[in-house]
Amino acid sequence: LPAAILEALGLRREAERSATETLIAYLQPRHLLLLLDNFEHLRAGLPLIQRLLDNTARLEILVTSRERLDVASEWLLPLAGMNYPPLSNGHPQFEGSDDPDEMHHHGDNAYDAVQFFKECAQRIRPSTPLRPSNDDAIVQICQLVEGFPLAIELAAAWLPVMSCTEIATALRSGLDILSTTQGNTADRHRSMRAALDYSWRMATPTEQLVLAQLAVFHGGFVLPLAQAVADADPLMLRTLTDKSWLHRLSTGRMVMHELIRQFCAEKLAGGAADAPKVLARHAHLYGAFMQQRTAELLDHRQVDAVQAVVAELDNMRAAWAHATAAKDVDLLHDLLDSFYFVGMIRNWHEEMVALFTQTVHAIGVPQGAQAPASENALAGVTGKQTLLLARLHVRLARYLTDLGL
Repeated sequence: LPAAILEALGLRREAERSATETLIAYLQPRHLLLLLDNFEHLRAGLPLIQRLLDNTARLEILVTSRERLDVASEWLLPLAGMNYPPLSNGHPQFEGSDDPDEMHHHGDNAYDAVQFFKECAQRIRPSTPLRPSNDDAIVQICQLVEGFPLAIELAAAWLPVMSCTEIATALRSGLDILSTTQGNTADRHRSMRAALDYSWRMATPTEQLVLAQLAVFHGGFVLPLAQAVADADPLMLRTLTDKSWLHRLSTGRMVMHELIRQFCAEKLAGGAADAPKVLARHAHLYGAFMQQRTAELLDHRQVDAVQAVVAELDNMRAAWAHATAAKDVDLLHDLLDSFYFVGMIRNWHEEMVALFTQTVHAIGVPQGAQAPASENALAGVTGKQTLLLARLHVRLARYLTDLGL
């Protein structure tokens, strides 16, 4: 590393000194900023960084890395994605503005991610500017990649052959569209999968196992649930945060960027962990969580209970989907009341009608049989299935009545 820095500075090692000593002698009287990029694969050079800082008065070093350095003199500046228009069920982090409302006054173009996509599009197709009719699809693209600059650039690269709407649709199917064949692009930046594979190879087997299991969480998680599902203790979560796999919100909740989550979910499906067991463990954990909230939703603790359920809503949906696919009647019984009461309290009638109707059709079909001619046909189902179907129909009737149907 010292020899590489000397070469970048246009210097040669002095005969009577080592490369490090030559470098220190050059830097000591100077006020310089030394930039070391992509340092995660050069961690053996950490002692050099500390020695340079200890032996120079006005040297500053800017290091970019996917992992924190963990040296005493380090000032950490995490880099998040660009700000992007809020989702319908949440709000992004507004890194560049103290007043998020100000951005709404200027429309979607006030968001860095949207502007960056349009700049990439203009560079790729200078003679064919994007029309305002593309704005909704551009917003969806920025939301799907959570403002991640490399992903935005890779998505925009498809504009010569795909519309913005087609790009957004393809993004919902996975990471494959996020790639490029440009010859001047570093190999690890030619696709999101290559970029993430680069980091994955640097992770230890234990870290890979935990990451694959954490991918079953949707919308983030809290420490006790991560421990129960993935055996991830606080030290492991800190390590994964230091290596940029996870991000800790001010609320204490841990989140995994959606593109990273998809990548780790692929690793889980590919055998990095026992996927069926992990998915079942996650689903049953949230079944117990929801069962505990049922009583709270009906008494003076309702406000806190609703907030707790809404914070875990994406995980609840995943648990419900797993229970429905597995025809886990006991788990659906555990989830049903909390889903129903929260749906009533938050006026989510249409979503609950769709969810419960889908489950009625799935549970009402005996294992290995074709769909019954009527959704009320119960031949071949167990007593627990019959009870669950009855409970679902009662709650469906209440929702439909409130909707005037």
